[in-house]
Amino acid sequence: NYQHDIWALKLTSNVQVYEDKPAIYYMGAHHAREPLSTEVTFFVLNHLLNNYGIDPDITHSINTKEIWFVPIVNPDGHKIVLDQINVNWRKNIRDNDGNGQITPGSGWSFPDGVDPNRNYGWEFGGQGASNNPSDQTYRGPNAFSEPEVDAMRELMAYRPFVAGISYHTYSELVLWPFGYASNISAPDATAIAALGTAMAQSIPKLSGSGNYDPGPSWSLYPAAGNTDDYAYGQHGIFSYTIELATQFIPPPAQVEQVCQDNLQAAL
Repeated sequence: NYQHDIWALKLTSNVQVYEDKPAIYYMGAHHAREPLSTEVTFFVLNHLLNNYGIDPDITHSINTKEIWFVPIVNPDGHKIVLDQINVNWRKNIRDNDGNGQITPGSGWSFPDGVDPNRNYGWEFGGQGASNNPSDQTYRGPNAFSEPEVDAMRELMAYRPFVAGISYHTYSELVLWPFGYASNISAPDATAIAALGTAMAQSIPKLSGSGNYDPGPSWSLYPAAGNTDDYAYGQHGIFSYTIELATQFIPPPAQVEQVCQDNLQAAL
């Protein structure tokens, strides 16, 4: 039941042919309990598909870029949430305790699983990445030990990505590298912050008052081994995390609203 493939979809003209186009990505569900991130990823995909040949900007983008979508980075962990076995599951399902089954967790203690967003190989094992297998932020035994994260490494190496968004819940934030320690600054800090701030200013908060808050990732809390630090640090990708909504799994009535509200930032 838990050997799920990770699906990636490429959107471009002449999709069967490799053309040297800049690539961008949208990713969802690094963390199992964040299904809204998958919804937003698919919403962006559907909007682009439905407006190809109609909206000149979207048509131009699809013709001149490769746009990659990975709606569920962590499908095994996500299955535990979708089946409502444990809706607080965050990690993947690595069998840390070696008992041959998924050991249920509670509170902050989940004996199995690695946090995919701490397993990337940029400053691996630093602040905010636990070495305790039961912690929700367990980093894994070594960088890229997890098949989900290794797959994202392969994807980033496969094409000339220039920018990307990884969706998460929650907090109504737009974050950018670096995040591995406090008060650090990326070489492209001015440019990467300008785009991140512009995205944040385009996303209204659910309360109807104000917009998403922009900032470097460490300003939320330092977290080493995350997606954006690796994408930017290794490949120079302008990589962003957007923390959607105000709870991990918002009520169904909010889903469409959050998707609509995030569309302009994605574009």
